Amino acid sequence: MSALTFYFVLVLALYLLTEEDDGNYFEKGPDGKLRLRAGKTKIDIDKLTADDLRALGIDPNMSKQDIARALKAKFGDSLTIVKGGQKVN
Repeated sequence: MSALTFYFVLVLALYLLTEEDDGNYFEKGPDGKLRLRAGKTKIDIDKLTADDLRALGIDPNMSKQDIARALKAKFGDSLTIVKGGQKVN
């Protein structure tokens, strides 16, 4: 593998790792309820605000694992929840 190919693969990998991690996970639907933005498949639980959680009907004082379970129940099991880069079960 040439140095240029290696550099390209490295840059692509870094882009893919940070692409979904902007913290902007939800949007308001026409009914006024929060919905998961299209294309979002991973949520960093540390980037969620207490207001986001309350708007979703989730108690922000719950444990991270319970919040992850509530998010998966609301948005489906295909959603990946991470905390500090590590998956929350």
